[in-house]
Amino acid sequence: KALVYELQESLRIAKEKTASFNAREKLLGLDITDYYDLDGMIDDYTPYFGIWDSVIEFQEKTAGWHTAPMTSINPDHVENLVDFTFKHSLKMIKQFDTEHTRLPQKVAKDLRNAVDQFKTKQPFLRAFSSAAILPRHWEQLFDRMKIAAVGTPETTTMQQMLDNSILDFTEDYEELSAGANKE
Repeated sequence: KALVYELQESLRIAKEKTASFNAREKLLGLDITDYYDLDGMIDDYTPYFGIWDSVIEFQEKTAGWHTAPMTSINPDHVENLVDFTFKHSLKMIKQFDTEHTRLPQKVAKDLRNAVDQFKTKQPFLRAFSSAAILPRHWEQLFDRMKIAAVGTPETTTMQQMLDNSILDFTEDYEELSAGANKE
C-alpha cells in the first residue's frame, strides 16, 4: 500500500519541481527544458495507480463496513462507492486488455469479483443500517433467526450478522425493514 502512494507522491513532487525549474529558466531567459520523460512516466503510471488505489480503498472500506456498528454506516455512501468501484474495475479490465498487461487486468477482474461478492451483502446492510430500524426490529430479527442477540443495535456489526448466517434470512430482514420504513 505504502509503495503505491509513495510513488504517486514522488511523481507529483517531481512534476512540481520541473514546473519550478521551468519558471526559473523562463525568468533567466533560458531555453525551457522539456521533461517529456517525466510526463511519459506519469501517463504510464496513472492507470496502474488507479487500479491499485481502487483496490486499496475498497479493501479498507469493506473492512470498515464489516466491523463498524451498522447504525453508523451510511448505506447511500456504501452504494455509491460500490457502484463507482464496479464501473471503474470494468473500465480497467478493458484498459488492461493487452498481451503485456494481463496481470493488472487480473487485478481489475479480482476487484470486480470482490465487488460482486460484497453486493450479495449489500441488501442486508441497506435494510438494517436504516435510521428507521428500532431496537424492537433487531429483537424481531433475532427471534426469527432463533438466536440470541449478538449485541445491542448500537454495537452490532455486519460481520457478526454474517457469522450468524443473516443472508439465509433475506425475506425476514427485508420484511422487517419494509415495515420499519413504513412506520
